[in-house]
Amino acid sequence: MRLELFSHDLSNRHEITHAISSEFSDYYNDVGKFTLVLPMDDYSISIVERNAVLYIVERRLAYEVAKVQFDSDNGEITLNGYSLNNRLNRRIVAASASVVNVETDVYNVVRNNLRGLPVLLAAGKGLPETVPATEVYGDELLKKIIPVLTDAGLGNRIVFDYRAKTQTFEVYKGIDRTEGLTAVLFVQERGTAPGLVVDNDISEYKNVCYCEAKYKDGTSFVVKAGTASDNERRELWASFSGDSQQDDESNADFESRVKQYAALQLGSHLNRNGFSIDANGDELGTAYNVGDLVWCVSLRLGVKYKARITAAKYSQDANGSSVKLIIGDPILTVLR
Repeated sequence: MRLELFSHDLSNRHEITHAISSEFSDYYNDVGKFTLVLPMDDYSISIVERNAVLYIVERRLAYEVAKVQFDSDNGEITLNGYSLNNRLNRRIVAASASVVNVETDVYNVVRNNLRGLPVLLAAGKGLPETVPATEVYGDELLKKIIPVLTDAGLGNRIVFDYRAKTQTFEVYKGIDRTEGLTAVLFVQERGTAPGLVVDNDISEYKNVCYCEAKYKDGTSFVVKAGTASDNERRELWASFSGDSQQDDESNADFESRVKQYAALQLGSHLNRNGFSIDANGDELGTAYNVGDLVWCVSLRLGVKYKARITAAKYSQDANGSSVKLIIGDPILTVLR
């Protein structure tokens, strides 16, 4: 990960090649954060400052430094801050405005509330998304427009051009990568969709699990986990796939272990208000990007859903670097 630090007025540019560790988050329609730890040497001390711009060259992502902490005992400098779109929160929405045509009206809201903030606006793309007339007024600027963009399925970012020394606010729409030969699929059984949790959809909700297992003599039995009753009861059948009953394990102890397994199966069929998945982001920026719609599949759970890549998280330390994706807000399709 190649990092560069620009002074607050963008007049000086410094390459960072000796970071101890770094973590960054990039969101489709929210404010990203970062933490960067540097050795407290003369070079680092001379370049760090609040309001500086930290730039990830390969990803073309930029962040503003909000906090600088010097730790003399450990010989470290820690920088914390936010993605550049957070700069819009330096302004409030001072006059009431109505948003219907999302791209056009959001640009107007931002334009009318910059009040000298050195942020340009991207050219309109003619995005057709509309929302019911929504009043935007008071509170921080970005904080007020994010919910409107969410309703329309749109994202926002500030694009940093280090050559022109400009910061440009942009409303954009991720690409639908769920059709055709280039469709992107994250499949649990292939190991490309770890940490799958079925959320925000009652079609897979279960609250009582009947689990079948066998004693060491081959006799079958069934245990039950969950106490819901009547119309609220939603039952799940499972077959125990843990370790077989041990020679020195009593039937009661084994049954207890099977019941714990049954309870764990219910953990994949929760009735929640959120829905997310972690996936490996090795192809981020080529096959797909933050904001794109992709497929997520779990044959075991019997679900296939379209979901947007809502965030990417980057980390790097002495052990190497990694990229993780957060995928959420699904449109659920039950597999047949």
